[in-house]
Amino acid sequence: MKFSGTTGRGGVLGLVLALIAAMGCFVLAPIAVAPALADTTEPSLIKYRNASDPEIETCSDPSSSWSGLCLYTSNDLGSPGPWYYPMDKTYLYTLNNGADPSNPDNWVDRGAVLNESAYSSWVPSGAKHMWAPSHGRYGGKDYLFVPDVTDPTSPGVSTTSRIGISSADHPWGPYTYQKTYAIGTYASDPDFFVDPVNNNPYMVYANGDYGNCGGISIAPLQTADITQLGTGPTELIINGAKDWFGAVGNCAAKNRPYIEGASLYSFDNAITGAGTSGRKFWLVMAVKPDGGFYGANNEVIAYATADNILGPYTYKGIIMDSSTTEWTNQASIAKFGDHFILAYHDGTACGDSDPRGCTNGTINGGFVRAPMRTAHAACLNFHNGGIQRIARTSNGFARCIHTKGTIALRSRGSGAVVSAANYGNNDLTANRQWVGGWEKFEMIPQPSGNFALRAHVNSKFVSENHGLGRLRADATTIGPLEQFSFEFRDDGSVRLHDFTDSLIKPDLDQNILGSWDPKTPIKSPDFDVVVMDGTIALRARINNSIVTAESGGASPLIANRSTIGAWEKFDVTNIPDYTAFRAQINSMYVCADNWGNNPLIANRSTAGDWESFLPYWNADGSFSFQAKVNSMYVTAESGGAASLIANRTSIGPWEKFDIIQVI
Repeated sequence: MKFSGTTGRGGVLGLVLALIAAMGCFVLAPIAVAPALADTTEPSLIKYRNASDPEIETCSDPSSSWSGLCLYTSNDLGSPGPWYYPMDKTYLYTLNNGADPSNPDNWVDRGAVLNESAYSSWVPSGAKHMWAPSHGRYGGKDYLFVPDVTDPTSPGVSTTSRIGISSADHPWGPYTYQKTYAIGTYASDPDFFVDPVNNNPYMVYANGDYGNCGGISIAPLQTADITQLGTGPTELIINGAKDWFGAVGNCAAKNRPYIEGASLYSFDNAITGAGTSGRKFWLVMAVKPDGGFYGANNEVIAYATADNILGPYTYKGIIMDSSTTEWTNQASIAKFGDHFILAYHDGTACGDSDPRGCTNGTINGGFVRAPMRTAHAACLNFHNGGIQRIARTSNGFARCIHTKGTIALRSRGSGAVVSAANYGNNDLTANRQWVGGWEKFEMIPQPSGNFALRAHVNSKFVSENHGLGRLRADATTIGPLEQFSFEFRDDGSVRLHDFTDSLIKPDLDQNILGSWDPKTPIKSPDFDVVVMDGTIALRARINNSIVTAESGGASPLIANRSTIGAWEKFDVTNIPDYTAFRAQINSMYVCADNWGNNPLIANRSTAGDWESFLPYWNADGSFSFQAKVNSMYVTAESGGAASLIANRTSIGPWEKFDIIQVI
């Protein structure tokens, strides 16, 4: 289901997504990263095969009560065809609710949900032109919208693209071909959209290819039968696009750039920062720039907004710059919990000058290229009614910014946790091994796109308003000196920048944090970050098994599960100087029963001394937990074969756990 940006219709906010990083720690991504060209270096989101033109959405199957993510894609065949980008199938990949979408192993391959042979009544055999798909659920049915051509040769390929409609009872099919839309002219790259206010359906599509300078059109659909057009299509006017991108090639006569691969959304202004009420329509599109400023003159992902679904739209900016290795791009957006994700594709470099795939055959004496595009994902952030530009990185969605919540920071330079010592009266110093009340900070998103850090110990904001740029949690209001940005590193670390973009780092002698003068000896500016709230699971290092509230919480905790289910989820609660864990299965707090003499069990309705634990952040990235009631460490007894119990005086292999953030 396309995200509408409202809470009134569709129930699309029900999917809550938490993102995790490697090694079981919660890691933050940067709120703002400098734009970057070049090929995406992270692994593909989909491991099974090439995946391009990704449409990501929340989806569900009412008949089975399944819900999660759906990713519909086209598929570069990697073999010659009559034209660029040969493909003949539409694929679906799904992700179960609660799974980490950044892990390719979590995506379920549903296989081909539509084959080009289903279009045999109007598509020639071997056309291999089954391009960008769209999906939607309307009136209790699932619909798949996929284009193809009646003539795959030149010049017919530039004028004969049509959009086929197929229907099914489930998101994964089986789909039955119904018909094509009676548009009569070129129509490709469909996007199905339902207005969240009046439930009216629309089809947005590309009305031409590069050769004839296509743009974007919109067609209302009949509510009683969405396979039928309502009123006629309208080409969308996008004011300001030519001023930014020029009008390359045949587009000069149309006074605009070439545009394709559009997706339409409706977002509340309160979500995007454009205001406190109302909403706008957001058109996300692939645009061909006229070289120059954009580096490689391959397609960028840009966006425009309008108050009326039919426009006119106003160009607002670039979301993602050109790839240096792939001519095309196409993107879609979905929202999960507090996060927006942008799914896009990129291609591989082939060592030649044409970014439309790799030469591997000829037809009629001309080179035919077989691209190898793969699907990727990145976090998308709104700022003051706009979208912050996204860079291609090596860690994309896995390092998604955690825009809310309580965090702790550990300096890689000192190997210790950052503390607002002496109840916040001292300078921030990286000199602790545990995460108590002095070591917890709440991230407060700012309109600037940066963050303020509020210390749990005194509810004051971290400020740089001290000599030599030292940090201290003593500000009662947020100004420039209280705002920081997070730079996300490929090695999993983060760096903090102040409002002047200076790095925050510990000094050499006392590990005091600040934006030190270049002459001051300092340690590494790299930090690890852990999120200290939300829903988690615990994995014992000794046997690599997940901790469970056995028998739905009726029996003691034990580390003997291979997957995370309802019994393995715990909500983190921050109490003064300590942390408590409440089992989701029965809403009871984990207790070091009988002064810690009995195994841990989730059976308390409130959190007191027996339910309080002090997390220790070990050098290897794992965590250990000291029970407040007896100052003993929790152990996975007998190497995980017996129940967890707080009865160890020191930390060894049995006392180490990984924290995994889950739904």
